[in-house]
Amino acid sequence: MVFVFLVCLLLVNGLLGVGLIFKQMFIEFSPFVSVRSSFAWTPAFVHCAAFSSPVCVPVTNRNWMNRSLVIVFSGPSGAGKSTLLNMLVNQFPGRFAFSVSHTTRTIRPGEVDGKDYHFIEKDKMLREIAAGKFLEHAEFAGNVYGTSRAAVQKVLDSGSVCILDVELEGVKSIHALKPPLNARYILVRPPSIEALEKRLRDRGTETEETLQKRLDRARKDIEFAESDVGRSLYNKDTILLKYFIRRKCLLLSVIALVLFFALTLWHLTTDATVWLPPSLSSKLVHGTPKSSVSNGPMYTSDIDWFNPGPQLADLLGNDTQTAVPISYAVHVFYYAWYNSPELGKPPTSKRHWVHWNHPRLPHWIGRIAQGFSTKPHEPPEDVASTFLPKLGLYASADEKVIQAHLRMLRFAGVGVLVLSWYPAGMADSAGEPVDQLVSVILNHAVKYGIKVALHIEPYKNRTALSVRNDLVYAYQKGYTSHPAFYKVNQAHSKDLPVFFVYDSYSVPSNQWSRVLTTAGDLTIRNKPEDAYMIGLLIDSHDCNQFQLAGFNGGYTYFVSQAATFASISHNWMLMVNECQRTGIHFYPTIGPGYDDSSVRPWNDRATVDREDGSHFQRLVSKLPLHRVNGVGITSFNEWHEGTQIEPAAVSVRSIYADYSPFSEEFYLRMVRKFVNRYAGFTKFPWAFFKTTQSELDAINQF
Repeated sequence: MVFVFLVCLLLVNGLLGVGLIFKQMFIEFSPFVSVRSSFAWTPAFVHCAAFSSPVCVPVTNRNWMNRSLVIVFSGPSGAGKSTLLNMLVNQFPGRFAFSVSHTTRTIRPGEVDGKDYHFIEKDKMLREIAAGKFLEHAEFAGNVYGTSRAAVQKVLDSGSVCILDVELEGVKSIHALKPPLNARYILVRPPSIEALEKRLRDRGTETEETLQKRLDRARKDIEFAESDVGRSLYNKDTILLKYFIRRKCLLLSVIALVLFFALTLWHLTTDATVWLPPSLSSKLVHGTPKSSVSNGPMYTSDIDWFNPGPQLADLLGNDTQTAVPISYAVHVFYYAWYNSPELGKPPTSKRHWVHWNHPRLPHWIGRIAQGFSTKPHEPPEDVASTFLPKLGLYASADEKVIQAHLRMLRFAGVGVLVLSWYPAGMADSAGEPVDQLVSVILNHAVKYGIKVALHIEPYKNRTALSVRNDLVYAYQKGYTSHPAFYKVNQAHSKDLPVFFVYDSYSVPSNQWSRVLTTAGDLTIRNKPEDAYMIGLLIDSHDCNQFQLAGFNGGYTYFVSQAATFASISHNWMLMVNECQRTGIHFYPTIGPGYDDSSVRPWNDRATVDREDGSHFQRLVSKLPLHRVNGVGITSFNEWHEGTQIEPAAVSVRSIYADYSPFSEEFYLRMVRKFVNRYAGFTKFPWAFFKTTQSELDAINQF
């Protein structure tokens, strides 16, 4: 204990010293952003003078970050540079901005001149390069790309700090400019080439050729950084070097941190019952580690969703206890497209790894697509997901799985299951028809008090007329008259069955109006197939379009903030105002995160880190709860896109993630907490509290 006390004293002294250093650096400093690379639990490193540590970029209003400052970032692809830059721009809007590059290539559909690139003729660009109007340039596939002085100056004139993301040759060019640019240079690098290679191989998104190209370029970057020229560049001009005037304090902090982690590791490897820091001891159960997986300890719960027993008896209630409440104002998007071979039997045409083997999709731009693997997934060893389900690689048609999922929904308090649906005989490109499961799911849902709505997917040749036929089909099959089918009350009509229409914008409003308005020549209104129709909102003007088209409501679905205007939580107040003005019901969607790298390996910019539940909590905090008609959750089990709240298995292989440091049911508990607050419930399932105190503390933070 004395040794621990001394270590803590050293740690406090060192951290205070570092604080004084930053105070002297900036006179008055604001919080700084600590950025991890996209390595699983492996920090990115900045090549700085005094140390190599997780990169910290101080943010301040003081003079060092003046209008003439340019920060030049470089580093190997895959080291976490994009994550760092996006975080800077998103978390500090107006303080940082990218300059718009020039290119000689042809403009592509959807691109905007002056926004995506400044498109310029090659001869003109070469003349301007020769005239010294460009800070750096490079040629790729016969096209010239570069950063002009004017583009950088435009950012600086706006009052923002200009960020440049360039390759090594660009760094050298910028540093050699005469007169010199007022720039600071930061190299974001992995801990080692070996770590970078392991990360890239584990992702499974690279061909051997592209992998070696990336590694060769990374070696050159690091080799340059460690050369005399590189050291003078990054050390002399790095943000931190010239201000480390109290190196003694810094040295003490480094020593203290080393001793602290050495002591912790020694105790972990010798006796798990002796002293541990609270942050670690809270992750132990009965004095033993919860698990020892590669990406952190995760509590393994004893909830058996297939055989619930007394621990889940209050989900439905019995003679001695009432059932836990659920809210029909909360819906979750559900996918029944998975299949797997019967246990102990080889795959057949009817029972194979449907959707668990979802292919890696190529990028639509050939130049980008060449850098990523399209190798198919081969379950059970290789699955099209960044997580693995606790229930295993299940078949959606397995009625035991359906019942387990319905128990999970009651546990979470979600009252409406929105089933992804294609009409009879149809399926998505990677799947098989699911229409035959609708009645099965409805029959089980009624036992659990869960309601079911259908989510009409964008099948081939879908039109307003074909959707009308789908509604007629659902009525004739008895889906919409089933007691478990979700209906909403309309003031001047009977209760109407609910349908969500994904990508509704793909059909023009004037076509929808023929089916969804009372004056339409193909109208469903006041007919047996009449339905409450909810379209997908993309932009603020969609509410007005929905009114003209005849939709009853609009939903946002996406949880990636980069997806659409309507999915950005900061815009929800505007969206609800627009929808209320036009008489459209608004259904915002929340979710835990997004990671579709297993099926779209080139789409890492859309990834939304779960942040141990913090992302979900932030979305909840932005909900205009008293002005919406309901709230959606994306998703229950869209495993390909990593949006699921379904329990995930503890990871035993580094290529799969889990819900560490919390339990498999962490997001079910998180949703239950939200539902109870939204609906005003006070009762929780008995098993809700059967987890660690640290998990309950994390959930109770919002």
